[in-house]
Amino acid sequence: MQDDQAFIAHQDRPYVINLSKVLCGRKITLEKIYCCGIFGLPAGTEPGLPKFQKRYARLNEIVPGKSVILSPYAKSVTAIKKEIWAQIIQDYQNKGYVCYTNVVEDETALPDTIPISPLIDEMQSIVEWAGIFIGIRSGLCDVIKEASCRKIALYPDYNYCDTRWKAVEIYWLEGWENMVAGEDFVWNRS
Repeated sequence: MQDDQAFIAHQDRPYVINLSKVLCGRKITLEKIYCCGIFGLPAGTEPGLPKFQKRYARLNEIVPGKSVILSPYAKSVTAIKKEIWAQIIQDYQNKGYVCYTNVVEDETALPDTIPISPLIDEMQSIVEWAGIFIGIRSGLCDVIKEASCRKIALYPDYNYCDTRWKAVEIYWLEGWENMVAGEDFVWNRS
């Protein structure tokens, strides 16, 4: 059976880029780009929260409150330098944390971390149990946006499509620590 009426929304199409130009504003959240620019809904429309979250079956193998879930991979974003991830891992291990790398398919765990491969609907349980999530800005960040833990999003230093704005100015996440991890970036967080 084929659905001829299906529309797959994607945020990087020209009409959405033009939306950000017309609004002449920065920090237009991805939710607002989808809400207004793709679906044509009023700006005040609030997204519904996920209803189907599952508990990760191996949650008891993760040290509660003293773990960091790292997510260094994204399908459509330039990678963050391995040296930055090494700085983050070293910093947290020096503080007694256990570091895990979220991996799927052929991805490999970052050095000195433990690989984990939860399902998307299990991610919130893991990051809340662990206490800290640090990831490259990707769709996974949107999945765990409402999780109750410390959340840090790393952004490569690049402009959003053909605009003069940096990716962090378009994809920033409210309530998160949003950081641009450019060439001179040094991890120095507590």
